[in-house]
Order: sequence, then C-alpha cells, then structure tokens
Amino acid sequence: YSMGVVQTAEEIIKIIQDKGLQKALFDCFDDEEYLLEELDEEGEFETAEAYLESVGLPKEYKKVAGRSDTSEFWSVIHFPVEDVYVKITGTYDSYGQYEHYYNSKVTQVFPKQVTTTVYDKQ
Repeated sequence: YSMGVVQTAEEIIKIIQDKGLQKALFDCFDDEEYLLEELDEEGEFETAEAYLESVGLPKEYKKVAGRSDTSEFWSVIHFPVEDVYVKITGTYDSYGQYEHYYNSKVTQVFPKQVTTTVYDKQ
C-alpha cells in the first residue's frame, strides 16, 4: 500500500474484514477518541486517521447512515475519495446484556435516491 493510492471497494472490504474492524467502524465514528481507543489498543497512534492509514485504509471516511435497534442493525460508511460505500451488519440483543454481534462479511452498497409520494389533507 502506498500513500495516495485510490483503492477499490474489494481492497477496502478485505482490510476491514482481515483486521476485524467492523465493531470499531460501526460504533465509533462520531467520537474520535473512542474510535482511536477501539482501533489502537497499544496506544501507538495519535489519531484514528493515522491508525486507519497504517493498516491501509483511506483516512477520509464518514458514517452516512445506520440503524441500531432490535429490528435492524447496520451501518453504512462512505470513503469519499474512492467514492466507495460499505455496509456493516450485525445483530443487537436487547435481552440480557444488550450485546452487539457483528457479521464478519462487509458488503459494498450503492446509494439510490427513492421518491416517496405522500398525501396530505388540504
């Protein structure tokens, strides 16, 4: 991996799966400090971006959608430079200890605009 190389979805997905980053990427995007703790257990890196870059992931990312409840458990992450969207899924156990389980498989998804018609009273 060399700096500045635009990666394919397959390369990004392989790194996430090989490094077991599903939980960290699913949960922590809004909290940089927590994300760094989840990713970098040895405390070697200054930022989450530096860690992601060290394992070969693009450093620009954004969680763009997600749902975390008993009926649906998923998160979509966008890597804007590569224009790649990946979806991480799992299950949420509301019984017992509120455990989260992440599926090992990460999939590429594509944004699609959907128009909805609603009918209001005048």
